[in-house]
Amino acid sequence: TDDGLWSSCSHSETHYCFHDEDIFLTCHDFFLVDEDGSSIQGQKEGLLIYKTGTVCGIDFTDNSANAVCRKMGHYEAKSWRSGLIYETQQNDREVALSSAKCSSDDWDSCDVSTVNTCTNSNDVFLMCYVFNLVDINGEDITD
Repeated sequence: TDDGLWSSCSHSETHYCFHDEDIFLTCHDFFLVDEDGSSIQGQKEGLLIYKTGTVCGIDFTDNSANAVCRKMGHYEAKSWRSGLIYETQQNDREVALSSAKCSSDDWDSCDVSTVNTCTNSNDVFLMCYVFNLVDINGEDITD
């Protein structure tokens, strides 16, 4: 399929079952963080991809960053910025999500638009915390 959804998936060929059960997919809805053309995990910054295009940073906020990270299954955003950083990689993609205004860190609170009113010079780069850190008293010490 060419709908952009497969680009958010990864697979594993390791299995303990019969061949009629060989496919294992891990999908992250429509978002993917991409660095220089390859998927990244952990605490690295990468170009935020929505379906097959980029995400505009004009209306993007800390709430938006946290909502996207949580939607991808991570704890929260560590940092985000916008700009033209990987010019070739960015300009090869259309802006797919031109607005993501979120009133909280929950994706359901976001008002999104796919009407392209943005340029790649405003693309979002995002870094997510994979999990939160707590001390022995249960206090959040994620930095």
